[in-house]
Amino acid sequence: MSDDALSMALALVLLLTAGAVLAAWGVVSLARRLRLRRRVAQLQRTWCSEPSFVRPKRRRTLAKEDPRWIRSPLLRRLVGGDAGAAECRDVLRQPLRPVLMTGGVVGLTLVFAGPANLPPLTATVTALAVGIGFGAALVRARVRRRRVRFLHQLPEAIGILVRAVRAGVPVSEAMGEVGRELPPPVGETFRHVHERVSLGEPLDHALRRAAARIRLAELNFLCVTVAVQQETGGNLAAVLTELEQSIRRRLAIASKARAASSEARASAAIMALLPFVAGGGLAVLAPGYLEPLWAQTEGRALVGLALGLLGTGAFVMSRMVRVRAS
Repeated sequence: MSDDALSMALALVLLLTAGAVLAAWGVVSLARRLRLRRRVAQLQRTWCSEPSFVRPKRRRTLAKEDPRWIRSPLLRRLVGGDAGAAECRDVLRQPLRPVLMTGGVVGLTLVFAGPANLPPLTATVTALAVGIGFGAALVRARVRRRRVRFLHQLPEAIGILVRAVRAGVPVSEAMGEVGRELPPPVGETFRHVHERVSLGEPLDHALRRAAARIRLAELNFLCVTVAVQQETGGNLAAVLTELEQSIRRRLAIASKARAASSEARASAAIMALLPFVAGGGLAVLAPGYLEPLWAQTEGRALVGLALGLLGTGAFVMSRMVRVRAS
């Protein structure tokens, strides 16, 4: 087999592997979206329609609060919907660290493109693509951390609501108290809900906006509980107490599962980093040993194939040991 045929075969295997991973990821994402749409349809049947007091002009004003590029559907899809767009607004307030991290990744990509003998245009496009992907992954990681913090603070917020409701305080004022006592993100979210209610927006619609932004199942349960209690009545304090205990039990189970899978996660991290550590050691001890991987076409194809397989394995292992509390 000639060198060109071998390179084409390796590139084809790499493309097929990447295509299979992307196809599997697409199927999983589609299943999640379908479940989310069914859940949203159930909630919409429970909640009432859009508030009539919001005039069309006011709707346009609310829509123009964000810059045009943040309101772009492509960006929202890339960073994970409204929650990712909210994190983009936070990044704009303190942009130094994310910009430096993204710039460092782009610079490293350009540095490694030199030994690979890539054309300048290809290297630039590759670096930009890597930078955009890293930036989107960074925003998504911040969204996940924000949801985890929100989930761990939510039982305490519900406890404050229960004590306030038992003392005879209205639910909207109790949410304002939560916003004053708890730190972000729970305090900030409930403070925004209280401000919207103070401006005349119904409580269930203000909660729906918060739930659409956070996209957390436990917050959806709280919103449905409050909405149903406002429409039908009932002992809100007892229902919220049961919800608080349920969330605490789920967090305890998730913590135990995470502790049980700590060894597997450590093994996955070591296996993912071992090739880079070994390659760096060989590059320092014997600089010419790895030169064929960069100087020859077959070597570059093997490096690309190895990186693709390594990324696929890391993705699969991260999904296998992932523990979600919600």
